[in-house]
Amino acid sequence: MGSAIPETRNPTVEVCGQELFRIVNSNVKFYLFISQSRAANSCGDPTDATTYYTAFSLNADRVHGINTKAAFADGNTRGTAWETDSPVFSGWTAPGQLNTVPLYAFGRIATVDFVYIISTNGNPPPTPSGFSLIGILAYVYPTQICGSVPLYGASLASPTDHWYTTQLNEHNGIVSVGWTDLGIIAYVLPVDGKFICIALSSQFTDLL
Repeated sequence: MGSAIPETRNPTVEVCGQELFRIVNSNVKFYLFISQSRAANSCGDPTDATTYYTAFSLNADRVHGINTKAAFADGNTRGTAWETDSPVFSGWTAPGQLNTVPLYAFGRIATVDFVYIISTNGNPPPTPSGFSLIGILAYVYPTQICGSVPLYGASLASPTDHWYTTQLNEHNGIVSVGWTDLGIIAYVLPVDGKFICIALSSQFTDLL
């Protein structure tokens, strides 16, 4: 696939999914909900979201993976050797958030590698050749709604590895040195938190 169109990373204010105005040059991290109810804007609750990290295995397989910091810490204590890199996105660890779908993790043992694929039909997606289903990693959005941003994927054939980021310049950079562009894998909440979603009352929205 070709390089994707850059997404807008400035924080925005949405009214039930409709952009109201844009905040520029702000480093403030906060979420604001003026309810009626979140059901009106069809968004998951960002205050319940968990940060997911990329990490690099220091074992002989030397590959990248994604998980929560707690999961990597537990794995390291039990004998794996993950070096946590950086936060990559925010998502949910449990089902029930509005309009989210599961992001499944698949692993391969022979030549260790990890792949992440969403499902939109309630069933696990087809298992990639040579991989086995690990389980649900997170719950994310299948389309770009609720202040979400694209999660891009790239793969390397030899040595085998997959790598994921929400930063388009980083994604294009790794593709430029020979990795295969896998395009957009899912839509996730940005870790910078620069998003405000407001569910306004009908009396106010009548004035817009």
